[in-house]
Amino acid sequence: ERRHRAYTSHYAYLTSVTLGEGMVDLARDVPGEDKALLATTAALVARGDIHPDLVRVLLGVAHKVHYRGGLFEREGAFPAGTNLQLPLSEDARRYLRDGPPWLERILPFWVAGIVDRLFIILLPVVTVLVPITIVSAALFDRHVRRRIGRWYRTLRDLERRLETSSPDDLDREIERLHVVERQITRRTRLPLEYMKQLYDLKVHIDLIRARLEQQSRTGRASSGADGAGPTDAPARTPRRLAAP
Repeated sequence: ERRHRAYTSHYAYLTSVTLGEGMVDLARDVPGEDKALLATTAALVARGDIHPDLVRVLLGVAHKVHYRGGLFEREGAFPAGTNLQLPLSEDARRYLRDGPPWLERILPFWVAGIVDRLFIILLPVVTVLVPITIVSAALFDRHVRRRIGRWYRTLRDLERRLETSSPDDLDREIERLHVVERQITRRTRLPLEYMKQLYDLKVHIDLIRARLEQQSRTGRASSGADGAGPTDAPARTPRRLAAP
């Protein structure tokens, strides 16, 4: 009893504890005085290839059994990763430090295990897919804008030629606009979020076509007025005057 400190200093698996007076039987005062005792820490040992899920199950059961403490240990002292002669697994160390995973706190054990593995598998996949999705969306948006911009360049060229074109040229441009509109309707397939731009393009086509038709009518009316010429004066029959 006098050398209990010497034993604990030489052997790490031994712990000095004190059995206080009356701790066993308070009424009969057992023991009659404080006793210094040597105690060993019980170890929960398993094979090195044990499944990580089973490690958490075993430690969860040990926590429920030993968490309240006893005569010589305070509440929450065990299970613990101290005073061990064998290496502590990383899964056990993580459980003792952080507690059970949050999934196991809200889901049954077997469901939490499946979800946890799916998360581990999907995390790198999502990490790769998110940037790819963002880049793909940006490239698709650029592609759509380029397609619509190509039709707008056609409208711009038509508008620039509007003032210098003859009525026959304007008729050909109007027919070309009809062809362009049919091509847009048949070949352009866009998601719903881009339909506003497509309908804006069609509205602008209608506006340019209306201007072309108006310009064509004005040009033809002007040409018809110029070709008519001035109206000839009516012929007069000379009147013969009588001789005096």
